[in-house]
Amino acid sequence: MTKKMSDCKEQYEKFIDETPNCWAVDVSKAYEKKEVERDWDWDSSPIAWGHFEKIYTSKNNKGEVHWSLLREHFNLDDLVVPKARCFSYIDNEKLKKCRQFECRPLICSKDCYKPETKEGCVFHLGGDCDFNFNQKKKKLFEKFLQDDEIGKALLELCLERHHSLANFSIIPTTGGLQCVKGSKECGCEGLDRFDRFLTILNKYYLDKGKDAILGIEVIGRKLEEIPICIPNGGVKVENLNCRTCNIPCLEAFLDSFDGIYDYCEKIYFISNKGLVNYLVKSGAEPIKNKEDVIAYMHLALHYWQVRETKFQQLHNPPPTPAK
Repeated sequence: MTKKMSDCKEQYEKFIDETPNCWAVDVSKAYEKKEVERDWDWDSSPIAWGHFEKIYTSKNNKGEVHWSLLREHFNLDDLVVPKARCFSYIDNEKLKKCRQFECRPLICSKDCYKPETKEGCVFHLGGDCDFNFNQKKKKLFEKFLQDDEIGKALLELCLERHHSLANFSIIPTTGGLQCVKGSKECGCEGLDRFDRFLTILNKYYLDKGKDAILGIEVIGRKLEEIPICIPNGGVKVENLNCRTCNIPCLEAFLDSFDGIYDYCEKIYFISNKGLVNYLVKSGAEPIKNKEDVIAYMHLALHYWQVRETKFQQLHNPPPTPAK
């Protein structure tokens, strides 16, 4: 099943034009008064994909595309909507407990991700929430905040931004990077921390944490035992080692960036190295008390503010000076 990017762009432009402070608004509000049969999560909604197509292919005042690899290697005309994930476990009780993959439209690479060698696999990118402030995480944060009314007010503000465009970014689904981000290693408190994910990613680029970023240490099982494969329209893959073929593709994707600063600039639109350093440093520390939670929420709010300013500039660029 496929969706047209042109439809996504149309919904996105309508949302931007009709919604005040559009970058900070929950995109679900755009559908409140409409009868929509939703088959996607909000970070992979048509509005989100219209947003991704706009910002990642935008050009600076020199005419340079923000992230040229996206249009060069990926099909931006059609979104693939897999009916289900592929699973390593077939006819196994664990299969029944695995999450279905019916609500994340993806874009696909035009060919194998290593076209020079014709090796690897078809690579997929999906939408993702950067900071996780969903209802489940709210309960965990509240345990730290207890009766702190100011902290609770901040938490409500963060919850409102959870499904905003300022909190949506692209992430690879092939190779399981989104599983690394959502793992216990990215928040031993179970908080799915964005800053912790960047800490691990930075270790990868420093060549000190390749096992962690490739899902071995983080998930805590041998690679061939992990029931995660490329979504391919619901066709079950019986090869227990099928995820191992995805690892070179994920490595090739990560290695196309020149370190953590380049990754954060192209994927997260954070060009300030000081902010990247702060996120990486913050992610190295555990959250132990309400002061830590409040500091984390302030970090998220600052991150969103930086991105909102950037997106506004991309959507309404200043006129090119006359020669």
